[in-house]
Amino acid sequence: KSLSFMKFKYPTDNDERDTQGENKKTGRGSFEHLFTCKYHEAKNLTVTALCWNKKYLDMFAVGYGSYEFTPGKALKGMITIFSLKNTEFPLYVFKTHSGVMSIDFHPMYPNLLACGMYDGTVAVFDVMSKEKTPIFLADDPNKKHWEPVWQVRWKKTVPGKPNSFTSISSDGRIVDWVMAKTELENIEVMSLKVNEKLEHEEDDEQQEASPGLAGGTCFDVSQSEDLYVVGTDEGKLRLYSKQYDTECVEKFNGHHHQIYTACWNKFNPKVFLTCSEDWCVKLWHLNCFEPIISFDLGRPVGDVQWAPYSSTVFACVCNGNFIRLYDLNVDKHEPLAEYQVPRKSKKKSSLTHLAFNPRDPVILVGDERGTVQVYKLSPNLRKMTASTLDKLEVDTETKKLENVLILDGKINKIFKKTDVGHKAESKTAGGEDAAAAE
Repeated sequence: KSLSFMKFKYPTDNDERDTQGENKKTGRGSFEHLFTCKYHEAKNLTVTALCWNKKYLDMFAVGYGSYEFTPGKALKGMITIFSLKNTEFPLYVFKTHSGVMSIDFHPMYPNLLACGMYDGTVAVFDVMSKEKTPIFLADDPNKKHWEPVWQVRWKKTVPGKPNSFTSISSDGRIVDWVMAKTELENIEVMSLKVNEKLEHEEDDEQQEASPGLAGGTCFDVSQSEDLYVVGTDEGKLRLYSKQYDTECVEKFNGHHHQIYTACWNKFNPKVFLTCSEDWCVKLWHLNCFEPIISFDLGRPVGDVQWAPYSSTVFACVCNGNFIRLYDLNVDKHEPLAEYQVPRKSKKKSSLTHLAFNPRDPVILVGDERGTVQVYKLSPNLRKMTASTLDKLEVDTETKKLENVLILDGKINKIFKKTDVGHKAESKTAGGEDAAAAE
């Protein structure tokens, strides 16, 4: 078992292909299958969430539920905890009364796992406890969400204060949950209006005619924890700022259908990615109405994630069982690797989620049949500007991505007149340059 676990540590035939022939010329790479992780009781469930532990980097959690929102389909849920040291059977199994929609390991306390469910319930599990029930559960109809919780995310730990996490739901609310002594206390952060009005916008009759809430499907919080990028089930993409009482400070010309993922770049605080049911992955800059680069993949895209080792590398999964990995520093239009995961049955299934390991060249991919595949990235797919992750320089990575955006040329054509996060008063340097160019 230990030798099998170390498979991704040693050179393989795939690694050698990257140093010779066509791959050496083009910079292309490949995915090498390592393990298949599945649990017999989750056979008919969908992998709805994947998350690596932030301390024990061989450990990961899998959330199971269903995306078929029909009566009875989402009544059963489960969480399994696997280790790369033994992928044949989970270390821990937690069953839930409703389908699991989202999970997140705490960044400092490796035993704490937050969970959001189909019926609007949120919970916290101690994954290393002998008890198989959550240590915190918010299922009170007067407090919990009313619709599926699409994402949960732990907040930074503040010394002297209890741990807390944030959730987003189809009910149009983003809520903070605080681990008090005996229960989860809820604090509503914001409500997502169907038609948000920016401070500098004029009144619109359509806005007044649509007073309801928009169904939130994904969010990500900036490293400074003051900016929220939020996607909705109608494809709308917005930016909210805590500096201004969590009001909407910007609207982007987003997607045409539901947005599944929004994620900030890990090095550049002004760049983020989104993916959608409308077949597209889009790369955005805070100061641009339109996407800097748009990738039409020809099929719905279930998830997209930035790599932890490079500011220009990301991967996505889409219908048809395809995994694609891009490095914008090498090619801004075509993936460096594309792989179609083989189907082992005649039943159609799609890939749903992926997750990069925080340290090793390993990626997880989940599907609609409750299976998680583990792949190793070949050397061309994991190039870094430093010898190890902890030696990466943020400035170097930030400039690398900025150079890609400048080469694209689009950022100067559609630069906004105002600096996002500030009250529509002063122009950015980029905005002045663009105006001068015109």
